[in-house]
Amino acid sequence: MTILDNLISVFEASPWLFYGAVLFFGLSVGSFLNVVAYRLPLIMHRDWKRECHEFLELKE
Repeated sequence: MTILDNLISVFEASPWLFYGAVLFFGLSVGSFLNVVAYRLPLIMHRDWKRECHEFLELKE
């Protein structure tokens, strides 16, 4: 038996463990997508604005 077969057997024996693994995976992916889709553009905009002010020698 391979590791994958063992993992499938464990998940078949205890569905709550499978649901927990799916929940953990979903939360991890959701957290990553939150950073990429929401926070990263805000950070990039703030940095871009700061760099423009430095380049044009403007005050905040």
